[in-house]
Amino acid sequence: MMPEMSGKEFIDHLKKDSRWNAIPTIVLTAKSSFRLKKEIIGTGCNAYLIKPFDPEKLVDKVKELLQIDRRQRDQPE
Repeated sequence: MMPEMSGKEFIDHLKKDSRWNAIPTIVLTAKSSFRLKKEIIGTGCNAYLIKPFDPEKLVDKVKELLQIDRRQRDQPE
């Protein structure tokens, strides 16, 4: 648990701030409720992994998000 705000509140705060909103986010949580996952993904979070998770899955997700980011930056406007 985070001390001052929930993970959902933190992601929501980041995604509303133009300085940070393009940064891909991954939530690592022990909470597995479908409702919470839907809420967090709804804030703009890019991935939601439930603890305990396979470290390889986290690495794969980071690589995937970096590839998506690279493709988006390489596309002409």
